[in-house]
Amino acid sequence: LDPALYDPATGTGLDFYSVTDGIYDIKYDDISSGGPYIWVANNDYFGKRSPADGSQIFSYSLPGSNTDFEFDRSSGSEDYAWVSHKYDGSVSRNPVNDPDGSDVFAIKGTASGDIIFDGTYIWSANLNGNSVAKYRAEDGFKVGNYRTGWYPRYLFYDGQYIWALHGNRGADTTDLTQLD
Repeated sequence: LDPALYDPATGTGLDFYSVTDGIYDIKYDDISSGGPYIWVANNDYFGKRSPADGSQIFSYSLPGSNTDFEFDRSSGSEDYAWVSHKYDGSVSRNPVNDPDGSDVFAIKGTASGDIIFDGTYIWSANLNGNSVAKYRAEDGFKVGNYRTGWYPRYLFYDGQYIWALHGNRGADTTDLTQLD
């Protein structure tokens, strides 16, 4: 699956860019110096691309098994893209203008999932640990780990609370947990 450039007024496809196999997420970035840029990710790739022609500007060398990414837009002088890595249960903090400055932080458990930013903290779902980890965005310090139901896959922020959407083992239901 390759990202495509569409005209928003007509929905007409303008161009298609071959990036890498299995893209799971693509986001627009207006925070990097010299931007805007398009960021794409899949299991083994996370990189910054030109929206003009889809060419790679740079990519990061990360633990792999990337599951989600989110931008941190308020940690002082540096902006970061945070990436969750499923199979080693870590998250990485990656400077948006430097592919060599990544920091990797372990979470409690073995599989990190969805990741979001609430304006101050980065939150990462821990799929197998049935919890959500909270990190201080400015330095990656782990503030806490919060219990949820079984397999918290998706997170969202409503402006006041973090919510975790998780399965209910053995039932055909999905539950929500509200976190402070």
